[in-house]
Parts: sequence; structure tokens; C-alpha cells
Amino acid sequence: MVLISVACLTGMFFGFRYKFVALIPMTAAALLARSLVGAFEGQAISSIMLDLVLLAFALQSGYIIGLISCDLFNQIASRRMAAPSKRS
Repeated sequence: MVLISVACLTGMFFGFRYKFVALIPMTAAALLARSLVGAFEGQAISSIMLDLVLLAFALQSGYIIGLISCDLFNQIASRRMAAPSKRS
């Protein structure tokens, strides 16, 4: 559960800061790292595969949430930074 939460938060950070090109290497690196850790710990292949699917889903879902929140944040920030109307 912790792995999925961290993956989602990491995806949100990368979605907020970077564009689409960052998603592919980020997902590949996470999947490779999880595969190696699972293999060294002697876990079953089915357990590792389930973790890989959940990890990729969490990263990519977090990435999409980060992209959406970036646009929302920019809209709110632009409204707050706009100069007040000079009409009386």
C-alpha cells in the first residue's frame, strides 16, 4: 500500500513539473527497480507481476492528476494575480 501511495505522489510531482516525455522513463525505471527487488527477495512471479501492474497504474494515474492540477493551479494563480479593476 505504501508503494502505491508513493508511486501516486511521485507521479503527481512529475505530472505537475514535467511533460509527457518524463512518464515513459519514470515508469520503466520504477518497473525495473521493483522487478529487481522482488527477484532478490525471492518473491513469486505472480506477486511481482501484480505489483508491477499496480505500480504502473499508480504512477500514470498520479501523473494525470498532476497534469490536471497544474492547469487548475495556473488558472487560480492567474485570477489571483490579475490586477483589480479600476472601475468605481
